[in-house]
This record gives sequence, C-alpha cells and structure tokens, in this order.
Amino acid sequence: MSATRRNFNGPKDKNPLTDEEWKRQEISRANDIRERTLKIHFDTKGKPYNRFDVGLALTQLVPAAELEHLGPLSRNAEWYVTLRSDESKQKMLNAGEVVVNNFKGSFETVSKKEVKIRIHWLPPWISNECLARQLQATFGEAIMVKAVKYDKSTVKFNSGANLFNTGIQVRSAILRLNDTNDTTQIPHLYKQHLP
Repeated sequence: MSATRRNFNGPKDKNPLTDEEWKRQEISRANDIRERTLKIHFDTKGKPYNRFDVGLALTQLVPAAELEHLGPLSRNAEWYVTLRSDESKQKMLNAGEVVVNNFKGSFETVSKKEVKIRIHWLPPWISNECLARQLQATFGEAIMVKAVKYDKSTVKFNSGANLFNTGIQVRSAILRLNDTNDTTQIPHLYKQHLP
C-alpha cells in the first residue's frame, strides 16, 4: 500500500500525490533549479558584499528580470544566483566574472552535470577550438565541451598604464557530462603535452 501526500496546490486540490509521485516531483523541481543556478566566488578582501551591489553588478550581464534568486552563503564571499533561463546562465558563464566593489567574482556551475576545469601553460597560438577538439578526443562520449575561453587579467604598471583584459596562459573549459553524474572521471586540472 502506498502512502499519499497532500499536493499543496490550494484548497480545491482533490488529487493527493503518492509518496513516490511526490518524491519524483521534488527531485525534478530541485534539478531544474540546480541547472539554472550559479555559484559566485568573490575575493574575501571585499567583504561584506550586499544584495544591492551584487544584483546591480549582475544586471550589467543580464536583465534584472532574469534574476530569480540571489543570496549569500554563510561565508559572505560566496553567493548563489538562480537565473530564469539557460540563455542568461550561459551569458554569465561566457562573461566569466563580475566586478563588485572593485573585486572580481568568478562563476561556477552547481549542476552535477557540468564541470569547470582550468588548463595551465598553454601557448596562445593553440586556439580554443583546437583545445575543445582535444578535450573531446580525450574524454570521448562522456562529455560535451560547452565552452573554452581565455582567463583574463588586468595588469597595472607603476607608470599608471594598464593592460586591461589581457589574456593569460590559463584557459577555462566547461564540460557537460552526458550520461553520468560521476565527476571523478574529469580532473579539475587537465595537462596536455604538446609535441
């Protein structure tokens, strides 16, 4: 015999859910929210961060209406933002960072199906497309390469001159796991030796 649980859709709801149906529904809802959520890592030197400043900075990347949830974790330098669409989530991931109070915050997926890795010391003449093909060849059908980009840096010289958004010898890649949530097969650092 299966227990039933009230489906809280209002007083006129006459179709309670079984425990199994309720559990499936909750797992589906949680997975949907997780897929649209990003974690933002800020420099602890910039604490405390507040909702207004973080929200305002995020609206430089996506419209304010796309921000569904926004709030800090127990450590004020880490935040969750849930977007209303995958397109907005991808815009933030493509941007790679957000600046609040002159401190950069980086985005990380919280989806168990996506993994962000960093590739160090790769010469600039190796294209992101070439790297994406190499990652795909290395990991095969287990992954889909969603994005590869250069990490950027701003260098300030004593003379006052700045190099803004200068690419560095580190690339970031977002890999989507196809049929498994087993992220242990994907290293967070990937070494590729050149011939």
